[in-house]
Amino acid sequence: MAAVLLAGLAVTPVAARAKMEKRAVVHVRSDQESVLNQANLQEIKRYILQSGQTRTYSQKYSHNPFFSTDAYFFYLNPDPGGPVGHPQWNIGCDPKIGDFHTLVIQKTEKTRSTADFPGQYLHVFFLHENDIQITSDALRAPALKVRESAEHAVEELLGLIEKAEGRSKR
Repeated sequence: MAAVLLAGLAVTPVAARAKMEKRAVVHVRSDQESVLNQANLQEIKRYILQSGQTRTYSQKYSHNPFFSTDAYFFYLNPDPGGPVGHPQWNIGCDPKIGDFHTLVIQKTEKTRSTADFPGQYLHVFFLHENDIQITSDALRAPALKVRESAEHAVEELLGLIEKAEGRSKR
């Protein structure tokens, strides 16, 4: 690599990293789980759509169905594809034109600084009946930590739903 003299400073071009870092992807069999299963995730989706608000959390979509607890923000992302086959076809997150099978979990501002959450966002994909995938945006997040964090957040929201709807705990 050639060095360039710029105002008396030697500047050497730096090659970009060719290797991409790996992010954790955790696969869970829904039919073998007591917390991270289709029934619970469908219940959370129903509750967020019926009782929640909307809030934009990224530039990819706007007006995501949203709900919060003391420790977590929960967002629903619309399913990709639709009639036009584009991943952002339902960019406005309209429940009348599409479904939602991705739960996004984020720590709230007051709890975000704790080191027990792997990354800024966890994505829980529950499109297929027995296959649930959980991903973290953190590089090299331990898979067990990703799973435990998602499970803890889901348990917290399920407890709140049961209390709000006057049902007893599972």
